[in-house]
Amino acid sequence: MGIATPDTPADTGAMAVLEALVTAAGGTFDPTRAAQALRTAEREIAPTSPRAARLRMADAAAAFGVQLSGCPLSVTEAIRYIEDEGALAVFTVTADGSAKWFVLVEAKGGSGRLADLGRPDDSGWRNAEELATALGAASPAAVIEWLLARPAAPMAEAARAAEDATHGAAGHDPHGGHTGHHMPPFRRLLGLLRPEVGDMWLVLLFAVGVGAFSLATPVVAMAVVNTVALGTLVQQLLVLCAALAVALSLAGALTFLQVVVVEFIQRRVFVRVAADLAHRLPRVDLRAFDRQHGPELVNRFFDVLTVQKSAATLLLDGITIALQVFMGLILLGFYHPYLLVFDLILIGALVLLFGLLGRGAVGTAVQESIAKYKVAGWMEEVARHPIAFKMAGGPRLAVEQTDGLTREYLLARSRHWRILMRQVGFALFLQVAANAGLLAVGGILVGRGELTLGELVAAEIIVTLVVATFSKLGKQLEAYYDLLAAVDKLGHLLDLPLERGGGERHQGRGAGASVTVHDVTFSYAGQHVRSLSHTSLALRPGERVALVGANGAGKSTLTDLLYGLRTPDNGWVEIDGVDLRTVRLDTLREHVAVVKGIEIIEGTVLENVRLGRDGVTEADVRTALRNVGLLDVVLRLPGGLHTQLWTGGSPLSLGQANRLMLARAVVGRPRLLILDEALDHMDADIRDTVLPTVLSADAGWTLLIVTHSDEVAKLCDRIVHLDRPTGENH
Repeated sequence: MGIATPDTPADTGAMAVLEALVTAAGGTFDPTRAAQALRTAEREIAPTSPRAARLRMADAAAAFGVQLSGCPLSVTEAIRYIEDEGALAVFTVTADGSAKWFVLVEAKGGSGRLADLGRPDDSGWRNAEELATALGAASPAAVIEWLLARPAAPMAEAARAAEDATHGAAGHDPHGGHTGHHMPPFRRLLGLLRPEVGDMWLVLLFAVGVGAFSLATPVVAMAVVNTVALGTLVQQLLVLCAALAVALSLAGALTFLQVVVVEFIQRRVFVRVAADLAHRLPRVDLRAFDRQHGPELVNRFFDVLTVQKSAATLLLDGITIALQVFMGLILLGFYHPYLLVFDLILIGALVLLFGLLGRGAVGTAVQESIAKYKVAGWMEEVARHPIAFKMAGGPRLAVEQTDGLTREYLLARSRHWRILMRQVGFALFLQVAANAGLLAVGGILVGRGELTLGELVAAEIIVTLVVATFSKLGKQLEAYYDLLAAVDKLGHLLDLPLERGGGERHQGRGAGASVTVHDVTFSYAGQHVRSLSHTSLALRPGERVALVGANGAGKSTLTDLLYGLRTPDNGWVEIDGVDLRTVRLDTLREHVAVVKGIEIIEGTVLENVRLGRDGVTEADVRTALRNVGLLDVVLRLPGGLHTQLWTGGSPLSLGQANRLMLARAVVGRPRLLILDEALDHMDADIRDTVLPTVLSADAGWTLLIVTHSDEVAKLCDRIVHLDRPTGENH
């Protein structure tokens, strides 16, 4: 059972709430900016709107780059959840009948801390029962609609600067290479891991402890040798062994803590990348996909697993190895000046190993990764077109192209492998030379009486520990290069140009929207012929207009412009008398709906029609399906509205999936409905069922139908002919 939630807010310290949320999400709070954002949200979102308080707070938080997303949780679940996530806010009616904001900012040991919002009685630490009482919930198990506050784009520091993103898709070419400005992989890695700096210092601190306690082995060994040589008591040997056991136990405990901390770093990296892409992908500028296949590009998300594993390897093993080498060499230098010289020679060899011999390794690792994704992209292409590759010659083409791309991958891998093997071979040579060299030098020093036998044994153990790490360098180096290559691939997604943000909220009034296209010219990147040339169009509110023309006349391009997917090269578009260049695109699309092709997500029929819109009820979905003649078809499916659909629409036919797209568009009651050839592929009897819905004057929307059907066009109030442009793009 949930709790009562008000739809409209009383003024309950919205500024304090916003400050708590922005601060918890890692943002910088500015009171002046916050006041302006809250005033704008209050002006643009009517108090009668459903969940007005939440919408206003979400709008204001967005001005600080903080995203508030709905999160239904019980009080008990919220306490557990808050330990790993940002702040949780709730606007609720409490037991005394008042409407208040609460912000849960911290949790520990089954209790949660409410932020101080200027109400001392409603802040501080409380257990689950006390929290439920404060929130007006029946019990800690009662489900509450929380708002989770977290950065809208948590990977912003690992992405290209915003001003660079405005220049189209520059930075990566369609084949996975780099053109124009591109953030170096190491710099991007620093941006990716910057939020983890605190925990990484903790890992380093633990590693220092592990390294220090590990040095107990040579120190105790030296003491044992000297003790045995002097013929002292067994009790002293037992004490030394016990001390060694304690030191190594502490080293083991610190190693365990390292593993725990690194595990949480891996989880947070995955969550941040996923959350960032969930925010970024719906906002990608459509131009980015003109020459790249979006689903294939998103395959690079799986490189986050490489980032996780490679970073874990370097944090757990790499740091420990580096510290053991550093501390071991320092200890070795104290034994004799000659051994200090030995240290310097060894350090010089390491500089040669990592610097000169590793030159070019990052570049070859990136090229190897590019070649790998070309193979994966081609495999995806084969799977995406099963009929084409079953035609005569299709199987041979699939094999030949795969062979060519595989050879390209092997060449790239060989180039990278040569550099890696050069480093590994030198490291192994160094291991042999260092062991043999120390034994020779140490033997001479012992013979001269300048070094005790115990010191020689300790020095040999230290050098053995140091040079033994060299045999592991192959794994560490490959992990490092794979890490940088993986970060570079994630950059392909993080650098995708986004649609413009900002602007005024679109305040449409009345049932239908007015549309005006002013002398618009548009051409696609890389094309010499314009898609639209000096095109003008006007639609009155509630008017039904058919847009007809030959293929290539720019009809679909015009629908993209009306939906804000593209921006004209010249001219401008107005909806309700407002220039689209000044409007927030997300608010524009609350008033405009487009049916253009079939886009089924993996989810139920209900989820596909509702598409995350809270204001759309199941009754609305049923009505929309009925109006497009699909309700009976859906109800006959095994799960009815809750039947699972797969990409492509199965188990629906293509025609039925097309009607589902129409139901998705009309269920939101748009003020402008655009059908881009959506009616042309319907059977005549189905079309006759659908047309009364889309053409009905009671619907209230302005209707633009792109069609090749004379029958459909004649049913509209007006027919507009769009001619194919002939001018070249200069």
